[in-house]
Amino acid sequence: IKGHTCFGEKEAELLLSYKPELFFIGKGQFGVLPIPATTRKILENSKVKVIEETTPKIILKVNLALEKKQPIVALFHLTC
Repeated sequence: IKGHTCFGEKEAELLLSYKPELFFIGKGQFGVLPIPATTRKILENSKVKVIEETTPKIILKVNLALEKKQPIVALFHLTC
């Protein structure tokens, strides 16, 4: 998508290095965050449960996971 920075491999590897059980991805207000196939492959190979939603919806899910004290990481696309 023109004008968007995608969620890259380096970011995925960094967040996975924290050994989460859940990986939340907030894809922006309208869910348009680009995630390249190479990044998706890293996420799939990690065996971590990945949950993708628009950012407003993912924030609610992150808060529930934090209340349960689950080990998580989250990436939030905020601009659109």
